Order: sequence, then structure tokens, then C-alpha cells
Amino acid sequence: MRNHVRIALAATALCAALATACSPAAPPTPTAPVPEPALPTVREATAGLPGHTVYRPADLAEYPDGGVPLIAWGNGACSTSNLTISGYLTGLAAHGYIVIANGAPEAQPVRTEPGTTLARPDLLTAGIDWALDTTASGQQLHGKADPKRVAVAGTSCGGIEALLAGADPRVRSVVGLNTGFSTTPRFGGHDRGRLAALHSPTLLLNGGPTDVAYDNSRGDFAAITVPAALVEATKAGHSGISRGISEGDGDQPMLAAGLRVTTEWLRFTLDDDQQAKSRFLGPDCGWCTTPNWTVTTRNF
Repeated sequence: MRNHVRIALAATALCAALATACSPAAPPTPTAPVPEPALPTVREATAGLPGHTVYRPADLAEYPDGGVPLIAWGNGACSTSNLTISGYLTGLAAHGYIVIANGAPEAQPVRTEPGTTLARPDLLTAGIDWALDTTASGQQLHGKADPKRVAVAGTSCGGIEALLAGADPRVRSVVGLNTGFSTTPRFGGHDRGRLAALHSPTLLLNGGPTDVAYDNSRGDFAAITVPAALVEATKAGHSGISRGISEGDGDQPMLAAGLRVTTEWLRFTLDDDQQAKSRFLGPDCGWCTTPNWTVTTRNF
């Protein structure tokens, strides 16, 4: 029997009522608040693709063939474990996305020595390959992943992986959380020049001046040539947006806001949702007028 955990409908209703998405098989890290409606989700191993985890809506039969957007995900520290980010990834699945995350479901976080971390964008593109090959993924996805609505996303070093994987011609949207290339090559020799290969709208989201990726995020935005948004949660720090750990504002529901800005960006760039678009563009855009958030855009 496949290794999987199903969230029952009753549990999902409770989670929605509490504005909380339950994350199955996760360690004791902050859970992801998800606005209603929150779909029941599944977290399971990827059949035939070792070293990855699927987060998806539980009932894919509700969707037409090719009807579910796909996100390939890279973890912080380019880790081979997604456990510490499972609340956020469950929240994405609860919004109707198939997420293929780096790391097997049971893989535990391992601390790496500074300077030894390698970015592996090939792991994200391998997840896309698997999800769009109905033979390989037929047991789980039944051809529901939409080949025309593919995004890559990641946080910190995993955001570098997403920015690198964004060169794949199948990618239609890129999300880099708390990330950015430095002025000198890192994570395996990559530098800011790699941004030239991007061809899709790109969201760079940082946590303000206390985020260690703050300057790198801004430097990438200044160098980027595709339509892009720089969104700054000025008090979130390096982990608040995706894990609910806020370094500057412990009372702000930061993880819920991080999920919202991510899903709104994806609806804007993958679905041309005009309401979601208004959250990012224009002087009175939704995130522009939200306290402790700023938005800068270019090339639109």
C-alpha cells in the first residue's frame, strides 16, 4: 500500500473553521493558516520517483483531465527534507494545486555545513517530468496535472533552485521566497547572470531588512528582465512567510499572508485572474495598501 495520509472531510472542516490547514505527518512546527475553502489534501510518496513528495487535493476526480496547476518545490537550505515546510505546502495543495516537493515523505532535516550546499534545479524539473508523464504518475495524478500551468517555487536556497529551474520552457510562473543570488557565485557556482534565462513572470518575496536574503532579493529584482514583482513583508524576517516564524512581528498571521500572496500570484500569472492581478499592479494594489507590506513591479 502506498505511504499516504488522507485528511478526512470532518478534519478539514474543523481546520477551515479554525483558519488552520492540518499538515499530516509533520513535526511540531507552525501549521499553515488557510482561508476558506480549504480542500482535503493528501501527502504521499511519488510512485516511481524516489526522493520527492506529492502534496495534492485528495479528490482529483473532481477535476477535468489536465485541470490542476502544478508546482515544483525546492526546500530551504536545498534540503532533501520537506518536513519543516509541510504546513505551507499542505496549504498550497488545499488551494487546489499539485505540489511535487524535493525530499521523500519520511526524510528528516539534516544540517549542512556553510558553503557546502548545492542547488539542484534538476530535482525540480524531474518533478515536472514525472507529473506530466501520465504513465509514471498515473497511480496518483491520473493525468490531472496541467502542462500549461506549471510553476516552480522555493525558499532560501530552494528559491535559487526555483530561479534556475525557471529556465525550463514548460514553466509559466516563478516564485522565489527569501532568496536571491549574491554578488559572488554560491550554492554550486551560480550567480546573478543566470536570471537572463528566465522567461516567465517572477515573484521575489522577502521578509524585510532582517531577512538575510533581503539585499540579494533586491539585487535580483534590479537585474531581472522578465515581468516581475518584488513583494516585501517588512517585518517577517527570513522564515515568517513560509513557516510562520516572524522575527519582527509575532502577532501578525504571517504564514497565512505568505500563502495568500503566493496563491494570488499563481492565480494572476497562471490563470490571468484579474482580481488577483489587482493585488500586485497599480498604485492602490491590494498588497501595496496592506500595512507592513510593499510592492514594486517592473516589465509588465
